[in-house]
Parts: sequence; structure tokens; C-alpha cells
Amino acid sequence: MLRQTKKTPPSNDPPPAPVLAAALMRQEWKAVLVWYALLTLPGVLEVSFSLSSATYLLPLTLFERALEMIALYIWGYRCLRSLKTGPWRWSPWALTLMVIIGLLLWGACTVPLAAIKVAQSPNLRSLALVLLGLGIVCAYLFYFYFFPLLQHTTSISQVFREARLQIIKQRDLPLRIEIPTMGAMFLLSGLALAFYPDGRHLPSALLAKLIEPLAWVLSSFLGIAYGILMLSESEWHAQHLDPYRKERLASLVLRSSPTLTSLMDLRNGIVLLIVSLSLWGGNTLRLFQMPPAGKIELKAISVEAPLVRVTIEIRDQEYAQRGFEPMQFSLSGENGTMLSPPPSQIMLLEHGRSRDVRFDFPRDTFAHTIDLVFEPTQDAKQLKNLRDIYLWYNHARLMQLDFSKATTLAPSDANPSPSPAQ
Repeated sequence: MLRQTKKTPPSNDPPPAPVLAAALMRQEWKAVLVWYALLTLPGVLEVSFSLSSATYLLPLTLFERALEMIALYIWGYRCLRSLKTGPWRWSPWALTLMVIIGLLLWGACTVPLAAIKVAQSPNLRSLALVLLGLGIVCAYLFYFYFFPLLQHTTSISQVFREARLQIIKQRDLPLRIEIPTMGAMFLLSGLALAFYPDGRHLPSALLAKLIEPLAWVLSSFLGIAYGILMLSESEWHAQHLDPYRKERLASLVLRSSPTLTSLMDLRNGIVLLIVSLSLWGGNTLRLFQMPPAGKIELKAISVEAPLVRVTIEIRDQEYAQRGFEPMQFSLSGENGTMLSPPPSQIMLLEHGRSRDVRFDFPRDTFAHTIDLVFEPTQDAKQLKNLRDIYLWYNHARLMQLDFSKATTLAPSDANPSPSPAQ
């Protein structure tokens, strides 16, 4: 049960940030609902139309991130405007900077993370890991970059300097914001995907996507609340905010919602995060044990040292290949002893052509023939003497592979056409 936070703090003290954030959310509820609906649009499009290809997914992700930054600016602008004693115009340049800086800090973390996933070379993975660490440090140090921009600070150097000063004042500020908001979102999305953690079930996947923007909404208003409370008296008056600061904030928090306040409370957030991590741990274990939803038929096996080629046909008429990740295939023994890393190539054979679909598998109900090209940890020809080789998907054993009947090809043969396995 969530610990309830007091709705109204003592009049001589500033309100806690979660209380003020909840009050600001209730005050701006119309803007929250409008932008929440817009923020769900990219995720809904991605799931509904199976836009897993990088051709669609990258622009869609950039669009979603830009929408988040615009929503943050509009929410922050409206909150600060409500505290002003006079008119306050929005700044197109500040909004532009918010989008650009937000995308750069986001890219500093996500690009190395994507490189770690797709890189084949250990050296490239190590470099990407170092860059990821640097990106996380930068994102943490300049986490509060948005609030100077809400105050119409348009000098980039000054924006970063003021953002850094906020973290110096309260070093755990990003954690105080992200822990409770992530805890609530992870718990709800984990529950949505509990039965189908790979996202194959369309209603469950849609529900998870509808929940995802919750973390951004909560963290945005919590960050705005912290920014308002951390303003010094001189900064408050320099912004021409209400001269009766304590009284204005005290009247504002009367609108606070105990439920929203509890969601953004740090102690409750830690509890929710622990529970959600346990839930996601269970989901991940279940995911590793799940075979592909589609029907798989072995077509051929061939050995072309040092490579092994396994040709299969897969068709998923129920889930249209949603959640299917062909990079999870591997060659292993009967008890899971790995004989090869994930496929170095996954060639889709269609219309007399072949293309690599490791990260771009078609999402439809048609039958697809694919070549899984493995680089075994031992000599490929020696595999013909083994009898307990299986095709695995994650930790699910799919079928035994009889390498004694595999076709052996000379390394010089190009584009071999394996004969069917008997």
C-alpha cells in the first residue's frame, strides 16, 4: 500500500516537490490530457502497423522524443505563467534549444546502446560501452537543462552552467525525479506484458505503449516543481513571479491530489521500483523460455567451413511475427551448451533474392524461408560427428539437427543451395 503524503504542508515551509507537482498537474489537466494523447501516438503507430524496421522506427523515435520536449516546454511554460504577475510570452528559440539539447543528450545514451547491440567486433562493443558511460554522465550532469530554458535563458553555455549548478546544489536530484516516475511506469507496463512479455499479443503491446508516456508526464511535472522550489528569492523576483511566494504556493497546493502525490513520493517510488523490477525479472525469465509463436519447419542444413547454414521456414498466422527476434537463434547441445553465438547473417529468401533481416524481419502472416548463418566455436566439419546438436531460440530448445545428413560445400562455393535435410 502506498504511503499517503500530507496534502498541505506547514504554512511557513515550502511544499514538498511531489505535492507541488501534483497540484500543477491538476491545474494543467487539460494540457496534460492533450499532450499525453499525442505522446502515445508514435508507440501506437509502431505496434499497430508493426513498424520495427529501422527505416520507420528511427524517424518515429525521433518524432516521439521531439514531442516529449515540446510537451515539457508547454507544461513548464503554463506552470510558470500561472505564477507570473504579468503577461509572459513564449520563446521559440528556447523551445528550439530544448528540443535540440534534449535530442543530443538522449542520443549520447541511446546511440552507444544500439551500437553495443549490433556491433560484431569486441573492440567496437568496448568503445560503445565507454561512450555509453560518458553519455550517462553528461545526461546526469546536465539533467536540469530544461529549467533555464523555461526561464528564457537562450545562451547555450549559460543553460549548461545553470543546469550543472542545480545538480551541485542537490546531487541526487535526477534520482529523486526518475525513481518514483519510472517505478510507476515499469510496474504498470510490466503488468500489461505479464502474459506476453515478447509483445506478440497486440492488445497487451498496445496497452504497454499507452502506459509508457506516464513516466515522462510525472517526471516533467516533478522536475518543474523542483525547479520552482529551488529558485532563490532574487531569482523568483527577477522572473516577476508572484511577490507573495509562500502564500501563492500554499494556495496552489490546496489543489494537490493525494494519489498523484503518493505516486511521485520518493519512498513510494523505491517500493514501486523494487516491485516492478521483480515483476520484470519474472517477465524476462518467461521471455527466455518462450519459443517463437510461428510454426518452424527445417528445410536444409549445409556446412561450408567455417560456417554452418541452417535453412528454416517460419509462418505465424496468429501474431504476424510480432515479438519474433531471429537474432535469438543459436546452435547448442541438448542441455544448452552453446556451440555458436547468434547468427552472423540471417538471409531472407524471397523473389529470387536474399537480404539480411537480423534487425528488420517482416511482420506479416506469410511463410518466410530464412538462412541462419552461424560461426561455430569449433570446426564446422567436426559438427558432422556430433549427434546432440539442437536449434535453440533464447533458452527454448526447438529441434534436433542431424548434421550427419548435412551437405558439405567447398569454401569457394558462392551462394550455396543446400539440399533438403532428410
